[in-house]
Formats: sequence, structure tokens, C-alpha cells
Amino acid sequence: MKNKEKRIAMGLFFLSLILIKLPPFYMLPPLKSTVLGSHSFAKILLLVLSAFFLIKKRVKLNGLNNIFLILFVFFLTQSLSVLGAKNIVYFWKQYQNVVFGLTVFFISYFAAGDRKNFSLIDRFIYLVGVFVVLVDLFYMSFSLRLIPYMKGFLQKEMLDLYLPNLSETRHNLFLNTELFVPVFVWSFMEGLKNKKYRHAFVNFIFIDLIVLTTFASKFRTRFFQLFFAFLISFVFFKIFEKKNIFSKKNFFISGLITVILLLTIYLRADFGLIKRLAMVSDQATVDTAVYRIETLVASFELLKKSPLVGVGLGNYRYYIDVSNTIEDPVQKSHYQDTLEDAHSLIGQTAAETGVIGLLGLLFLVTGFIRRDYILFKKNKSRLLVYAAASWVLFFYGLANPFNTLFLTGWFWFLRGLIEGESVKDRFSAGAT
Repeated sequence: MKNKEKRIAMGLFFLSLILIKLPPFYMLPPLKSTVLGSHSFAKILLLVLSAFFLIKKRVKLNGLNNIFLILFVFFLTQSLSVLGAKNIVYFWKQYQNVVFGLTVFFISYFAAGDRKNFSLIDRFIYLVGVFVVLVDLFYMSFSLRLIPYMKGFLQKEMLDLYLPNLSETRHNLFLNTELFVPVFVWSFMEGLKNKKYRHAFVNFIFIDLIVLTTFASKFRTRFFQLFFAFLISFVFFKIFEKKNIFSKKNFFISGLITVILLLTIYLRADFGLIKRLAMVSDQATVDTAVYRIETLVASFELLKKSPLVGVGLGNYRYYIDVSNTIEDPVQKSHYQDTLEDAHSLIGQTAAETGVIGLLGLLFLVTGFIRRDYILFKKNKSRLLVYAAASWVLFFYGLANPFNTLFLTGWFWFLRGLIEGESVKDRFSAGAT
């Protein structure tokens, strides 16, 4: 592939990744059509890139590793759920998210096979992390002033999700900002290691900002995700190794993070998140926790309807309708988009794709864990950063909706990056 073609391809790929990282918005606001939405445009870009690699034969297909067999099995088990689907429209809407998620993986895999591309992707992820943290901070600071603008260009399903939360002074764009904790922790450590203290300080600031926005959001999910992000970073980067546990560097890191947490809690004088964690703020706080348990039970009740292939992708909401007793139109729309969802990747997979789909997911996750274990043993530090980030996203999906490209797209991107880096020069050098 020629250098100019590479640059164009990577530019389009980066654009699509930015679009799916942001909440879906109308690209032509006056029309308010999802067909002309940002995520629809991103999907078109992904299709163009896929066709570019495959039709033009820009990809060397000899030497693909076992992960493609694992992905094929996963894809097949998800596809078989159509046999149990009562509503084909619901099935298709969810099925395309699976297809485009795997598309992101493939493009990432082949792009990362080129050393120059990997270095470029590396910088891109860091810059997107900076951008996402600043967007999260801006939203937290000016959310009420932004509402008129949000109503003008955000797609309705996102607006109906954000407004009820803002009415309760809860701030969350669902950008999964915590996934960048491993990125900034690693960069912070590298700055200390190489005595680039200015670099370390900048990354320390961004770690602090993530902690701040997490606490300010008043979302328990974000708090647990933040905790998991720090934990997996410390484990993957071997900060807790016995031979290093008392080193000045590790003591300094632990001390700084402790200070960050304490100061953040102090600055948030209303203790909104702490009250929600203790479930003493209001009845709704308790109800949302109970709801997650109820949906998990409902998921396995649905599994009994069609044990092998499930009730079909996207068809959980066909059987579970909690919105028919809600009169307020905004709240009704909010509940339709959120509560008619299992709020659990495991539960939803079990209900919608059955035992076969659940085994397919287990096979996929086991394959990823095996890859990360090899990286851990070989101390492939840079790839472990992205492995840790991917598991932060997966952790989110264990107790939250995890079935749209907005939520899963970067998981597939990071996993493709990890797998693709192990196979160099995947671009066909002489193709024209």
C-alpha cells in the first residue's frame, strides 16, 4: 500500500473512532434524521475501509492467528440467535452492532500490523484520552448552559438519557473516561522512570481530572470502574511486585493517588456519590441497584424460553416492557432506552443468544485473557496498557448496557490493536 493511501486510510479510521467515541449527534441538525447521524456516517466509513482492504487485496491473509477462529465462532453463535427472534427489526438493529464491532476489530488488526501505523495509533489514543477528559470536565462544569445546544444536535435517544440525569444533578456522557486511566498511569510512570518530571506532572493532572469527574458524576458505576481501572493498571504494570513494592517511585505513586482521592472527596462537599454508594440518598438510588438484580433474574427466565439460541439479539425488550405504566413522555422514552435492557452483558447474552451464545462469549473472552497472559509473562508493557483499558470497558458491561457501537466500539478497537501488533507489516507492500 502506498504511503498516501495509508495516510488516507488511517485518517478515515481515526475519524470513525472519534465519531463512535462521542455520543451520536445529527450531522444536519435541522433534519434530525439518524440516517444522517454521526454514528451512521462512522459506519459508512468503516464499510469503505473494509472494502478498501479486502476488494483491493491490500491485506496479506496468510498467517492470520487463532483469534480469527475465535471471532468466527463468536460471530456464528450470535448469528444463530435469529432462529429464536420474534421481532426481526430488533434483531437487525442489534446484529449490526455485532457486525460493525467486528469490523472495527479487523481494521484495527490490519492497521496495527504496520509499525509506523502502530506508533501513530499510540499517539492517537493518548490525544483522544486528553480530549475525552476535557469534554467530560466541560460537561460537568457547564451542563445546564449546554442543554439548549444539546437539544439542537444530540440524537433523541441520548438526549432522553441525559436530561433525567441532569435533573438529579448527575453528570455522565457515558464516554467511559475511566478507560484512559491505564494510559495516563503508564505515561506517568514512564515520566518518572525517565526523569521527565514535567511529562509526569501533566499525566498526573489528567489522572486527577478523571478522578474528579468520576466523583462529580455521582454515578456508582463510574466509581467502581475507576477503582477497577487503577487495580488492573497496578497489576498489569507490576507495581505491586515484591521487589519493587517499597521503591520510592511506587511509594510516590501510591501517595499521590491517595491524596487525589481524599482531596476529591473533600472538594465534593455534598458527598453525593458517597451517599449513593451507601444507598442513603433516596429511594431511587436503592431501586436502580435492585433493578439490576431483577433484570439478571429476568434474563435467565427468558433463557428458559429458548435455551439453545435464546430469544434473538435485541429481543430482550420484546418480552420485557417496563414503560407501559409511565405517563411522562420524557421519562417514558428514558425508560424505553435504558430499562428495557438487561444492564448486564452476561444476562443479555444468555437471554438473547442462549447457551450457545453464552459459550461463544466465554470462548472469546478466554481467548483475549490468554493473549493478555502471554503479554504479561513477556512483559509487553505498551500492549498491556491497551489490554488493561479494554478490560475497563468490559468491566463496565458487566452491570450496564453494553450493546451499541458507542459503548463497545473502542473495546473492539483496542483488542484488534493488541492482536494486530503481533503480526508486522500486514499491509501488502507492493499492492497498487
